[in-house]
Amino acid sequence: MTFFPVYSCCFGCCFHEVELLPLHDTGRDFKIELVSHPSLASVLLVSGFLSHKNKKVLRSVHAQMPSQKSVIALGACSLSGGLFQTSAVPFYRAEDIVPIDVFVVGCPPSADRILAGFLFLAKKKKEKAS
Repeated sequence: MTFFPVYSCCFGCCFHEVELLPLHDTGRDFKIELVSHPSLASVLLVSGFLSHKNKKVLRSVHAQMPSQKSVIALGACSLSGGLFQTSAVPFYRAEDIVPIDVFVVGCPPSADRILAGFLFLAKKKKEKAS
């Protein structure tokens, strides 16, 4: 079984979806557990609008994680700015700040899509280990 200790870096979107993930019966070969500090996580979930201030926070959180880490970007805002694309406020895509391993689309993404992202990540890790 693959175990995913997850730290969520939530900038306004997808918080409830992420919070409920450990309660979802995945029926799959992995377990998701939210942890309280980035140093305890092997997976970082990034969601929400990334402003200049949030960019600094995301970089800091990413730097506090162990070297063998994976990053999943959740939702339209972290992928492309979402509803804020036409805003006068500058925004950043998550992939412009930290390396992203899995992109999960949606506004907000469904639990099934998020779990599919974890399944894809588990498959990538297994292939890499072989």
